[in-house]
Amino acid sequence: TDKYVVCHCDVNHNNWMLGENTQLYLIDWDRAMIADPAIDLGLLLYWYINPSQWEEWLEHYGVELTENLKTRMKWYVISQTILFIEW
Repeated sequence: TDKYVVCHCDVNHNNWMLGENTQLYLIDWDRAMIADPAIDLGLLLYWYINPSQWEEWLEHYGVELTENLKTRMKWYVISQTILFIEW
């Protein structure tokens, strides 16, 4: 991708906090970096969203689910899983 964004790089249920106003906050930004958004999208989709809903979910995010995006997400999830196991 040519577009890099601020990525959390550790999107998981332990890093979400629900505020009193029912607003959801993403916390623990110590691994954040400027990177391919497929890192965070992959972690979120693979772990928490049913694959049949990926296209609809990404549409709300303003992203098209292409084969290229699927491939990038898959490899980022694999690499993040290996890092987690190593940790």
